[in-house]
Amino acid sequence: MRLSRLSISNFRAVREFSIADIGSQPLMVMAGHNGVGKTSILDALAFLTFRSGIGKNPIGPHGDQAEVEASFTLNDHELQILDAECRERLGRPAERKNEYTRGIIIDNSRRRQKHSDEELKVAFSPEFRASHSFSEITLVGPSQIFNLKNSPTISLGTLFNPQATIKSHSGWNYPTRDTEGYLASLDYESMLAKREGREGEDAFAVISEQFRELTGQIILRPSSKRSAGSSYLSVALPDGNRHGLEGLSSGQRGVLGLLCLAHYLKTTGGIALLDEPEVHLHPSLQVPLMNHFRDLPSSSQVLAVTHSREIVAAFPPRCIIEVRRDSGKGNQAHRPAAPHGVSFAVGHEVAEGMLMDFQLVVEGKCDEDDLLLLFPNEISRAMLVKAGNSKEVLSHHRSLAASVIQLPWLCLLDRDLMTAEEVQRLSIAYPNLHVWPRRALESMLLHPPLISSVFLETVGRRISDEGVEEMLRELAAPFMNEVAETLAHAARNRLHPPPRRSDFSSVPDFDIACARVYENRAAAWDAILSEQQELVRGRWDEEWIDLVEPKRLLGALQAKTRVFGKHQLLKEALMNRAGRDQGVRPPGLEEFRIKMTRLVTAE
Repeated sequence: MRLSRLSISNFRAVREFSIADIGSQPLMVMAGHNGVGKTSILDALAFLTFRSGIGKNPIGPHGDQAEVEASFTLNDHELQILDAECRERLGRPAERKNEYTRGIIIDNSRRRQKHSDEELKVAFSPEFRASHSFSEITLVGPSQIFNLKNSPTISLGTLFNPQATIKSHSGWNYPTRDTEGYLASLDYESMLAKREGREGEDAFAVISEQFRELTGQIILRPSSKRSAGSSYLSVALPDGNRHGLEGLSSGQRGVLGLLCLAHYLKTTGGIALLDEPEVHLHPSLQVPLMNHFRDLPSSSQVLAVTHSREIVAAFPPRCIIEVRRDSGKGNQAHRPAAPHGVSFAVGHEVAEGMLMDFQLVVEGKCDEDDLLLLFPNEISRAMLVKAGNSKEVLSHHRSLAASVIQLPWLCLLDRDLMTAEEVQRLSIAYPNLHVWPRRALESMLLHPPLISSVFLETVGRRISDEGVEEMLRELAAPFMNEVAETLAHAARNRLHPPPRRSDFSSVPDFDIACARVYENRAAAWDAILSEQQELVRGRWDEEWIDLVEPKRLLGALQAKTRVFGKHQLLKEALMNRAGRDQGVRPPGLEEFRIKMTRLVTAE
């Protein structure tokens, strides 16, 4: 059995969700931002098929009733089994259809109006499901993938025949409900098959080898546990030591649980609804494990909700459903249109866009590291793009402004030595651009209350805010001429720009033109430098903290105070404190944090 179509309206966090034509896919992956209703979609399907209770507040905020409708396909063998059951229970054969539909409407009084094909009523009945696992639909949360019972029970019913009649199996366990019991049953079945001369796969050996390939550890066959009077499974470690399954780490438990679940679905059929199966798994294991669900038979299917960009990036678009925010404009389900064969690198970029709340374009790698230290909560929700330099940041802004990108976005730029007028003109031309109010991000850390608090916290030195400002001003004075030289270089290059090679027919002519430019620059240097020195002196008293090169000043501050071994440690201490203490956070940093928050929460 497979899900082929699902429609949900006003169910918990989901306003409108509709997806069709998924019956041919053994694995469907749902991704999207937090709070868009991905888990609610799994809950709705589980509730529709009697696999979970209605719970609290099933009706969303967009009306006085909730609706869920789903259609399923059956293969020929499943239909044959269902046909026999319908003849016995309904007195008629099962009607042959391309798909079978079940729906439910819930109102505020919790009254339920159901409409369902009779075939599905039979298929989802407890009696039929107890005998035929292909109609099982099971919701598996992150903490339910691996489970140990104190006394695992061996049961063989569905191992011999997936369609065998098993009326009540307290011992036959879904692998995620009793992982040890499931493995013990597989081992016992292979032992019986060998004794009876039957050919078949040794499923226990297959799972043990898969686990070894992924973790380097081997699941050993059950042995006698005399103290408990029962069988016992142990794990062989690479160093020769052993421990029981209870000694596995959370990640290893997730690996083993998913391997058992994949085997179960391939053997018995059914639909598994996996909510964040990647939890506890190392990123390098997420894709290999999910690949075990790609070749399920037509009687099985997996719907998985994930926040893993590795998983999203590894599967073709036909397997992906992006659940978008409720915009009030229709269907929240989106099928990516990119062609199959998208490269893994590009896939990561697409995946990040689905999973993150906004996109932030920065100049370089250092910006990313610093911002994560300052704003861990906000930046962890951002898809960061490293443009490379200031010109490329502006180029990204133009591209994003012209695109139909769904993700909110913002570009971040150092002010460098731009004047207030230059910053204003840039902000008008690039409305989604944030320019630091001082020369660079590090300039924001030159905030007396922040520095005072770090000195007090680190070495117990109490320095007043006024004392810190006076110290910074004194330390910055020697760098005034460096600022003038930097401005002079820029002014000189604007006055005497380099020639373009395309304007010259020969290399010698181009070289002569270059030499002439350098001669003119050299001749003009003294006058330009003198002019910039005078301009900087006129601005220094009011703007020194905006103009000074911040790394140089932080280095001078560290050399004078010797609180930390080097200025990089001082910088990290300042960023750590600014990130966790809003009371001493520089206003320019708080302004940027608020802008990021509003970007995400804006309607």
